[in-house]
Amino acid sequence: MVRSVGAVIVGYLVMGIFVMITMTLAWKLTGPSFAYQEGSTHVTGGWVALSLALGVPAAVFGGWVCRAIALRSKPVTVLAWTAPRFRPPTQELRQSSARSRRLLRRSSQPGTISPSRWSASPASSSADTCGNGIGRPVR
Repeated sequence: MVRSVGAVIVGYLVMGIFVMITMTLAWKLTGPSFAYQEGSTHVTGGWVALSLALGVPAAVFGGWVCRAIALRSKPVTVLAWTAPRFRPPTQELRQSSARSRRLLRRSSQPGTISPSRWSASPASSSADTCGNGIGRPVR
């Protein structure tokens, strides 16, 4: 049982490391212009296809390592059924990135305080800081 659980965990690690290495190499070779649409944070179809093309071999390799460690096929089935459950929550990411874009637009509008107007110097008087180095706007 411990061997099977360990095999599934190592299979996840192998998949993650394989994806990180291959996607980093793909980024270095193709650059951001291939990954993102111009002037946007939306990925291109080519980047999606490339990530799928690199994800399938990662899954096969992770399953092969899991099978080699466990010496039976049941843990590989567990790995295959649980791997899709551990993907990032895309809806939450979209909402948070939309919120970030709104905040960024709002902060660059006239009449707002720019970050250079904030005091975070510990040498400033106690009236300018909250006492922990985190400043508030200098008036």
